[in-house]
Amino acid sequence: ISDDHLLVSAVSYLKSEEYSHFLMPPLPLSGKYDKACLAEVIYAMKKRFESEGNEFVLRLVPRSIRDEIESAVPEIKWYDDRPNYDYIYDRKEIEQLRGKKFHAKKNFVNSFRKNYSYEYEEIHNGMADEILSFIDRFVSEKEFSDEEDRKTLIMEEESTVDVFKNFDEAGFVGGAIRVDGEIKAISVCGKLSEDTEEN
Repeated sequence: ISDDHLLVSAVSYLKSEEYSHFLMPPLPLSGKYDKACLAEVIYAMKKRFESEGNEFVLRLVPRSIRDEIESAVPEIKWYDDRPNYDYIYDRKEIEQLRGKKFHAKKNFVNSFRKNYSYEYEEIHNGMADEILSFIDRFVSEKEFSDEEDRKTLIMEEESTVDVFKNFDEAGFVGGAIRVDGEIKAISVCGKLSEDTEEN
């Protein structure tokens, strides 16, 4: 926390980059941006990044916050960050799997239904330990092409503990697929807006 803003910096582990440091958008503790204060925070973080030999980069900036930053620091340059784009699917398309573009997925689903005895269960706090055990098994059984992939997946695994221990309170939704009573797959979503969920 600096100048009444929550500041989170991170390191990108994308294969196309060499451990690129970046800053997530500064978040004012008051909930409202003050233009002069935001500019001061950004300039201070830019100076800090550069003093440590890193290029100053902001990432994961929603449009509404980008507008605030542009107003406070008009000279800032923005670039598309294609490797971090999300895929957006229409729920009905995924549910129905109609047409050529979903042919392979539909065959996979039909094969699964034919060959396995399975059940779907909505995720809730009471499943946390079982889900974390499933994730631990998944990570330990996975074969990695390099050490960095393994480290990244382990970091993701560690970050999921709080999510599943506080699943209901955090407002997430999700489901688990059980095969012969054992969890074999999970999916988790969080609401981005009234009509969009992130999986």
